[in-house]
Amino acid sequence: MTKKIILLALAAASVAAFAMPAAATAITPLHIVPTPVGAKTIDGVGHASLKGTFGTITCTGSSGSATFESGTTGTFNQKFTGCEGPTGKCTTAGQPEKTIVTTSLPFHLATVIHEHNAAGGNFAGILVTPNTETGVFAHFACPLFPNVTVTGNGLVGTITKPECGKEGTEGTISFTSKSAGVQTHTTLTGTPLISYGLQAFSGNASEDAHGTITFGATATKLECT
Repeated sequence: MTKKIILLALAAASVAAFAMPAAATAITPLHIVPTPVGAKTIDGVGHASLKGTFGTITCTGSSGSATFESGTTGTFNQKFTGCEGPTGKCTTAGQPEKTIVTTSLPFHLATVIHEHNAAGGNFAGILVTPNTETGVFAHFACPLFPNVTVTGNGLVGTITKPECGKEGTEGTISFTSKSAGVQTHTTLTGTPLISYGLQAFSGNASEDAHGTITFGATATKLECT
């Protein structure tokens, strides 16, 4: 997906002025220095999937672009190809068969809580929120389901490259599921009582997706506070 599917980073990693949900304004931000200029290419790594009680929608590839509005915030758009679910091929209206596209999605770099493993500490991560105008991550149709809408209050992923305090010309982001419909990471430091997640087919949904964003020839540094 979704992405979601979104993604379904990046994704991101998937990365319009950004408007954080009101309850999320106390999150601990991270910063990319210097701020990347212009749209940056996102390449999906492996397949991407959207999971829930409805089953699994799997996409064989993904790509997109991200635009940073600051070292912490920005927006991204993602395209997923080769998408099929339990009932058959899934497609966003106006796109080639088996292609799902997201809306323009705001993101915020932040510290992610490893709530399923207290000994695991915290991680550099990303919060992706739905389109600020429509409140939607993506629209698509599958056989027997002509109007699927992916919604929710946010999708949390982790930044696996560069590491905090390190520099690089590209970054990688991962979104993973703990189980079908349950994201591995759902909370951020500063707002531990807020649980983020996706909704699709009238139930909870989760995304598995991995992506690489190319910053360009100039190395960027991930500063974690």
